[in-house]
Amino acid sequence: SKNGVKFYSDNAIVKNNPSVGNISNHIRIKKVVLDYDATEVVFEAIENGYDWISINRQSYLFYKGNKYMLKSANGIKYSPEKTMMTGGNREFSLIFEPLPMTASSFVFSEGNNGWFANNIRIQD
Repeated sequence: SKNGVKFYSDNAIVKNNPSVGNISNHIRIKKVVLDYDATEVVFEAIENGYDWISINRQSYLFYKGNKYMLKSANGIKYSPEKTMMTGGNREFSLIFEPLPMTASSFVFSEGNNGWFANNIRIQD
């Protein structure tokens, strides 16, 4: 993939445009990939929502009482650096420690005080 996880394994679970319970109006989740060595979440920031975006290094996914920490970010800078929003919407990809392949839904949190998205559904 050009967004982060080198190439997905044959066993990867890819969910495009997953349903999300609660999220900022200016962000959408385009794709989630569960794989054995990482979970990738691809976001799109909507241009008219922000002048700039950044991501907290302490971001994590939360599933069944466990945190799965951010490992790397593509297309977005870590706070306090800023990625300027110019020329339309901006896609970025976050790579986390791997969720279990059986995970059905999870929460994204930008650290403990940042924005979040709950009930991101990837499989029934």
